[in-house]
Amino acid sequence: MNNRALGIMLIVVGGIWALARTGAIAGPNFLIVLGAAFISGYFITNHRTPLLIAGSVIMAVGIHAQLDPEGYIFFLLLGAAFATVYLVERLVHRDATWALYPAGGLVAFGAFVFLMQEEMYARLLPTLWPIALIAIGLILLLPRR
Repeated sequence: MNNRALGIMLIVVGGIWALARTGAIAGPNFLIVLGAAFISGYFITNHRTPLLIAGSVIMAVGIHAQLDPEGYIFFLLLGAAFATVYLVERLVHRDATWALYPAGGLVAFGAFVFLMQEEMYARLLPTLWPIALIAIGLILLLPRR
């Protein structure tokens, strides 16, 4: 990252922080604006992926804090943050297949937490879990093309 881009990012982050200290940006909105600043930095600095990752995750945490929803939503939002990284990187013609792994894992864990919170599904899970493992094992044994 060149000095100009780093200088711009430091000014933006410092300005956001100063606005938060004065109360102009309160609570979780600070995280949402900070995440947006990091995502902007991604585009300013010629697509530095760590800025996009940090911005997406920070923004997801800010949105979760703003909504104050159930616990499983946190994992769904983090999964969405990594899915966003994948989509944006694909739009600028870069391979970011790696981002689908944490996205899928976080969304699956969020779905698992949701199912465990629902009494009807929680009773079925001990029966469905072995079936799911067997199905995944069979899929892995299928010949690859």
